[in-house]
Amino acid sequence: MPTIFNQGYKFRFASPDVKEPRHILMLHGGTVAQISIILISAFAASQG
Repeated sequence: MPTIFNQGYKFRFASPDVKEPRHILMLHGGTVAQISIILISAFAASQG
């Protein structure tokens, strides 16, 4: 899984071979957030 480090945060990009919708994991300390790429695409499209 590709990972980017930025100011104490880790961003991991889910591989297309995972049986879940494409998503990004954001990790900081012991906290994890899963962000759907579909939601990001829909938001970007709605901004014009």
